[in-house]
Amino acid sequence: MLNSNHYSLGENMNKLFKYITAFGLMILVLTGCSAPKQHNGKIKVVSTLNFYGEVATQVGGKYVDVDTIIKSSSMDPHEFEPTTNTAKQVSQADLVIMNGVGYDSWMLRLLSATSNVKQIEIAKLLHKKEGANPHLWYVPETMTKLADRTAREYGQIQPKHKEYFLKQAALYKKQIQKVNEQYRVLKKNVKGNRQVDVTEPVYNYTLTALGYMVHNPKFALAMENGTEPAPNQIRSMQNDIKQHRIKFFVFNKQTSSPVINDLVTLAEKHSVPVVKVTETKPSNETYPNWILNQLKQVKAVQDGGK
Repeated sequence: MLNSNHYSLGENMNKLFKYITAFGLMILVLTGCSAPKQHNGKIKVVSTLNFYGEVATQVGGKYVDVDTIIKSSSMDPHEFEPTTNTAKQVSQADLVIMNGVGYDSWMLRLLSATSNVKQIEIAKLLHKKEGANPHLWYVPETMTKLADRTAREYGQIQPKHKEYFLKQAALYKKQIQKVNEQYRVLKKNVKGNRQVDVTEPVYNYTLTALGYMVHNPKFALAMENGTEPAPNQIRSMQNDIKQHRIKFFVFNKQTSSPVINDLVTLAEKHSVPVVKVTETKPSNETYPNWILNQLKQVKAVQDGGK
């Protein structure tokens, strides 16, 4: 369901309709949202996703106002359609932070109808090209790089507060250091079987960083793109579980189907650990705590020796 070359096999007419809707919103921006920007002295930031908005808020502190579009785990990024309010927010922004590689392509259409808006695209920040796995917030170095880049952009917009922004970025990166330390510990403790199965490629960057290998990429991609996995792919995963060919099973709690539910039940029946993750951050958690809570599940598997 994603708009990128590799992660787009399930595209359909609904996606086309969304693009047409977004194009219409761009026209609205051009014709109805061209008033001078009014920010009360604060830098106006629009972030497509809440974890990037968190970084923008932490780095900017008292000198920024941040609006996040996808605010909670109850909102499905794949089904999101920008509204006229979204268009107005973007037209008034000094800085927009987006994911890229097709995940939030609607933002590009809104940005094309505006001017004088600085942009941070995470995909470009990480040198990811179209077709890459779009779940870039699970790349360990993403938030550190974003904090540094955001501080630089803020410093260009408000040079007199440059040092403040750099200090704020340093404080946020200290929080991320706790996450990075856990990555290092878990990677060091990977032993024996490194194969894992996943319901979707949401957590793949983290798994790779830890030293694990995804054993069922075709099934995961089919589920990601909203298409039915092939029967032989399902049978292969069932055998992975029954024969304990995988270390654990990664389940994206935000996406379920009869096939996925049956696999989770099968894993539990055969005592294969299930690591539960989410694609988007719960609104009541910080990014570091969210990531750490998920890594704790991997640590529990390692400590259990399964």
